[in-house]
Amino acid sequence: MKFVRIVLIIVLTVIGIAGVIGMFLPDSAKVERTIYIKSRATIVYSLINDLNQWPSWSPWHQIDPNTLWNYSEPAIGKGAWYSWTSDNHNLGTGKMTIDASMPNERIDLTLSMNGMGNAQLQFLVEGRGPQTKLSWVFSKQIGNNPYARYWGLLMNKMMGPDFEKGLEALKVIAEKRGAKPLIMGHETDIVTMETMQYIGTRKQVKKELLNQFLGTSFSNIIDAIKKQEVPFKGTPFTINYAAKNNVVDIEPGIQIERPMLESESLKLGKIDSCKAFVVHYTGPYSQMAPIYEATFNYLKEQSIQAIGAPIEFYMNDPTIVIDSTQFKTDIFFRIQ
Repeated sequence: MKFVRIVLIIVLTVIGIAGVIGMFLPDSAKVERTIYIKSRATIVYSLINDLNQWPSWSPWHQIDPNTLWNYSEPAIGKGAWYSWTSDNHNLGTGKMTIDASMPNERIDLTLSMNGMGNAQLQFLVEGRGPQTKLSWVFSKQIGNNPYARYWGLLMNKMMGPDFEKGLEALKVIAEKRGAKPLIMGHETDIVTMETMQYIGTRKQVKKELLNQFLGTSFSNIIDAIKKQEVPFKGTPFTINYAAKNNVVDIEPGIQIERPMLESESLKLGKIDSCKAFVVHYTGPYSQMAPIYEATFNYLKEQSIQAIGAPIEFYMNDPTIVIDSTQFKTDIFFRIQ
């Protein structure tokens, strides 16, 4: 018994000393890593500010392939969030929310995980021409518990390697995208379009009636597809044949997987496989005209010949995404 009492006294003494020391340790934890990226700040910023991009570079998205992810709509900018649920103890459940975004400069986020309270994340983006300095900062208030403050001392060693891994992955993606031209600040790609059959309705429409025409046309197309039980895929699109004065020649359509019966207004169409220069545009539909002019000028400067009419694929639903500045449109310019 005497031995047990001695051991107990020693243990309590160690705990007491540890508690006293803990009172003098920092009441907050901070982890910071920095990387230099040979890419423009706009590209680096977009990879962080758009939460849909995180799976391509975030180390946390690679831990458990069975994780259930849920994203806000839209998942871009202030107020956007994603949450997750995983059986892996390293992930558990949690939520990430963008609190503030300063374009091409800074993004502030709140991380809530496993009931452990909130932590703050900050990405500092410093553009230097074709190069960008990016810092990823984690900070958390630990509070007055002297023993919890020891945990704060371990954060840098625990999270630092994840930050380094994530930044390196983001660097690879950003530098690859940075090699591509920007059209008025918007990212671009050159892709190969597969052969596509569709059902659509072509008409010359006054610009002030265009939104009404598109809404009615897409509704009629979807009703016809459902009535004939024809499988369809992809996103709604328009083929933009011409625009002169106050009139546009346009064909809204939806890709289908097999032919269907036509009607007086709905006709089958086909787009053959070809290469396309794609502008990933984000913003109001009404402000796309300068994108067309800038793209055609770029293609001309590069001696790239455009063929056929441009095609706009609408990547999110304007009836759900109310903020028109967040409308996402991929504009395909078919080229030889």
